[in-house]
Amino acid sequence: MRHVVSLYNGIEMPLVGLGVFKTNDQKEMDNAVRYALEAGYRSFDTAQMYQNEHILGESLRRLDIVRSDVFLTSKLDNPNQGYDKALLSFEESLRKLKTDYLDLFLIHWPGQKRSRLIESWRALERLHKEGRIRAIGVSNCMKRHLQWMAEDCDVMPAVNQIERHPLLNQNGLAQWCLSLIHISEPTRQAEISYAGFCLK
Repeated sequence: MRHVVSLYNGIEMPLVGLGVFKTNDQKEMDNAVRYALEAGYRSFDTAQMYQNEHILGESLRRLDIVRSDVFLTSKLDNPNQGYDKALLSFEESLRKLKTDYLDLFLIHWPGQKRSRLIESWRALERLHKEGRIRAIGVSNCMKRHLQWMAEDCDVMPAVNQIERHPLLNQNGLAQWCLSLIHISEPTRQAEISYAGFCLK
């Protein structure tokens, strides 16, 4: 399974991955990761909020996966927002996932406090600049949140991971995000069907 999209900084992100929300048993995680790898998956998506980063990290260790062969995503939890807390919790995520970098790190929820979102984002910008994170992004952001970031930040999110399904379409937001990206024809259909959007 080699369907990827190039983010604006050239990082290739798989379009299909295994999300491990609510997977909190080691045996279940081991099986899920093994079966996913056998099926060709190379992207694994977790979050501090899921409280299972350590289980995913252990599964990848047990399966003796070469780190550069997988794309690891995690997300900053709300209580860990703010500049200093974001930096500290990122280190904890690395420890739990048994890695020294992340491919993608997202702010899980933007909240309503502009200053807190911007402080958290500045921490991610620093980690990205230091090479600790290959790409940085957000999750569940609305248009106003992204506009705040455009006004106050040095680096725009590479991804806005949003929930989309028949009961929560969010077509307006999806179309607005799509209007901000360059889509190359060979990956157009795959990009449009992905729940995250790669911003300029």
